[in-house]
Amino acid sequence: LPGHRFPPDSRGFLYHHLPPGAPPLAAEIRFRLTRAPDPRLFDAAPDLLTAWGLPWSIPLLNILGDAARGPDPLWPVLVADGLVPADLAARVNVSVSMPGPGRPVLGPGTRIVHAFGQPFLLDFGKYQLAFWMVGHDRVAHTRLFGALRKGQTHNSAGMPLAGTAICCFERSTLPEHKGMRAAVLRVLRIVDPVSQSGRGPGRPSAATQALFEQLCPREGELLRTRTYRRTVVWSVDVDAEMARRPLQVRAPIEDALRILFENEEHA
Repeated sequence: LPGHRFPPDSRGFLYHHLPPGAPPLAAEIRFRLTRAPDPRLFDAAPDLLTAWGLPWSIPLLNILGDAARGPDPLWPVLVADGLVPADLAARVNVSVSMPGPGRPVLGPGTRIVHAFGQPFLLDFGKYQLAFWMVGHDRVAHTRLFGALRKGQTHNSAGMPLAGTAICCFERSTLPEHKGMRAAVLRVLRIVDPVSQSGRGPGRPSAATQALFEQLCPREGELLRTRTYRRTVVWSVDVDAEMARRPLQVRAPIEDALRILFENEEHA
């Protein structure tokens, strides 16, 4: 990320990483730390990690580049080594440039997700959180907002949160989602403690504190939100938009999360 440097005396090997069964565009370049430039040390060595404990990486989507700057110099190296098909971008029909106001941009903080259970950093204090979902034949851009209000900057109760956590999307197994393709968000690990954001001086009212207790993300639990003055598990039925509006374009969040189901069925 910008403003972050490699730890002092970092040495090792850059390598191409693609999880088994994952779409080719879900690949990334990682850095394996070794004490000497000896390939025999590679298998037993650890990866360089970010400050929040996830592997440091350069996603293949970033290396692919955009119309303005073209591919990263690593792209022809990956193609020449047979790690990436030369026509991959054309086959997936992907363009990450898309200039113009309001168009999606692949920035340093963008989360690139291809599978349920794949961990990523979620900052509850951010106004919006950008995601790219990567499939075998398409990619989709979407955004989540603030404290994940139902349907999407604050939850509908108007309680902004601060803090960060490692989270992942999951296929819902909740009884209310039986027979549906619904996605939920699970908190795997709290990185920075979660608190109310923007609260004035003094103690919060009992009602405010009670609401915070309901909505506060907790390790191992599903994220919750507010809708119609009820606290519910945050979820997205990826087929709901199609059923309601079969002749119109699906909402970005439903369309993007649908890729995770497609990848699961493809495996």
